[in-house]
Amino acid sequence: MPDDKPFARAATESGEPQASPSLHDQALSPWDFVQDIVARYGPRAPGSSAEAAAQRYVEADFRNLFGTAQSGPFEAALDAKFQSLRLFVPLCWIALLLAWWSLPAAAVLAAVNAVLFFGHFVHYRDWLDRLWPFRSSSNVWADLEPTGAVHETLILAGHVDSATEFRWWYRWGHDGLLATIVGGFGLVFAGLSLMLLAFAQPGPAGDALSTATAPTWHVLYGLTVLLAIPAFTLLFIHGKNGVDGAIDNLSGLAIARELGRRFADPALPVEQRLRHTRLRIMSFGSEECGLKGSRAYVRQHRETLAAENARLLNLESFRDARMISVVGREWFTGARYAKNWQRELLAAFAEGGVPAQAQDLMLGATDATSFAAAGLPAICLIGLDAERLDPTYHTRRDRTYNLDPRGMLDVAAVLEVYLRKRDAALSGQAHRAGPASG
Repeated sequence: MPDDKPFARAATESGEPQASPSLHDQALSPWDFVQDIVARYGPRAPGSSAEAAAQRYVEADFRNLFGTAQSGPFEAALDAKFQSLRLFVPLCWIALLLAWWSLPAAAVLAAVNAVLFFGHFVHYRDWLDRLWPFRSSSNVWADLEPTGAVHETLILAGHVDSATEFRWWYRWGHDGLLATIVGGFGLVFAGLSLMLLAFAQPGPAGDALSTATAPTWHVLYGLTVLLAIPAFTLLFIHGKNGVDGAIDNLSGLAIARELGRRFADPALPVEQRLRHTRLRIMSFGSEECGLKGSRAYVRQHRETLAAENARLLNLESFRDARMISVVGREWFTGARYAKNWQRELLAAFAEGGVPAQAQDLMLGATDATSFAAAGLPAICLIGLDAERLDPTYHTRRDRTYNLDPRGMLDVAAVLEVYLRKRDAALSGQAHRAGPASG
């Protein structure tokens, strides 16, 4: 049976950090904030009543802390991404069977299926969204205005929803991840191999695999079948229950909130407040079903975001501060992030004594993709194991007892210093430009 014991530096070992007495009396520490949402609402599937209730909680909390909050409702095909696997996997298997009677028909079916699977599911293109009903979700945010003229809006974001458990990743760990990757590759390979069998050279008699005599034909077909078998892990990827989402991604939201709380502290002297950086503390909805919340937000506000020189610092899943990665590229979506910003953040963590590494995201996608796709500056920080499948990722182990409370405060401390330095650089630019620039 899989081991559900807490991991090193978990909350049960480190204790719950206490909020600074100089901050709002009713404010919760990052770990307390995560625990309170999990205890109140449990798993928060995209578009569910639990997600909606959690966002209302966040909106009220932001209003209490920052004196302001906004909610942006949207509608999206929240079921389209993962339910599309119920089409792609059976169609691949049907094409493999059809090859025994008609290779050309099987090849066309498999090739179209492979293209749609890669574009809609792997590449997050949402091509088939219109085949599913649109359901409601929302984003929530709060703005903290600087003392001077706004030169930049820096969005600090996490997402409030949580995933449905990936059953094979929980049962088989890293091997389960590999099985789903092989299954996905098998769907694409089926399209390529059947096209090769049908059209790349003269086909067997009757253009049907059942009449083929060349052994190489059957070897290639057999390899295609073997690679397509693990696709069952995609067809049945979801278990019955949602996960708590304490790490993915209430932890990121809690760090964003903590940073906002520090800069909104009424006891903070004016000279220590940000002068030219507007902070926007953001809670995206429905990330786990294909980045729907961040895509809706960018679609609704793209012109305003560009006009206010907005950039996104996406905070994603911080189980342990010893595992920080500054993402430079997301392979599934093709999103690329500015190398100079990546270097700035790596230097900030080095100065703060928190280890961090430059890393490409090889699997899945983050809300930073939505901004990058729209030509808006973005980057992402992740606090999970970068070498192997993190055992908490999309499994029932994603609980507060596996969330390092001190690590969230360490990350917040590094980013607080970084934001002050970045704002001071903006102030220096304003000073050199003269009084008219603020």
